[in-house]
Amino acid sequence: MTSPSARAQRRTAALLLAPFFALFTAVTIAPLVYAGWMSLFTTRTSGLGFGGAEEVFAGVDNYVQALSDPAFRSGFVTIAAYVAVYIPVMIGGALLLALLLDTALAKARAFFQLALFLPHAVPGLIAALIWVYLYT
Repeated sequence: MTSPSARAQRRTAALLLAPFFALFTAVTIAPLVYAGWMSLFTTRTSGLGFGGAEEVFAGVDNYVQALSDPAFRSGFVTIAAYVAVYIPVMIGGALLLALLLDTALAKARAFFQLALFLPHAVPGLIAALIWVYLYT
């Protein structure tokens, strides 16, 4: 049996988390479900395109058509290869930078902190120089 204070804490946590879950559902889950539902339909027009278009339930025919298209398969393989290389390189690079920033060598640590911060500072410096040039 739980104590009244534990129940009150759970109730408070649920009350505080409810807005997040409502917003998350509204902006993430609902559009994904809607897109999945709409992917099962196709638009058909009659004649030469005159008249209204109608949505017709196609089931998985859209997916069969996409998977049978060589251009789609080629693009999918290209993206899969890109992701297979890009994600490990980015995670490894980020880990390497984090380890370099956490190094015990004081001079090396200062250098790597400067090297990491410099790309953030340069655009502002360039903008300031351009404004100085414009006003002189």
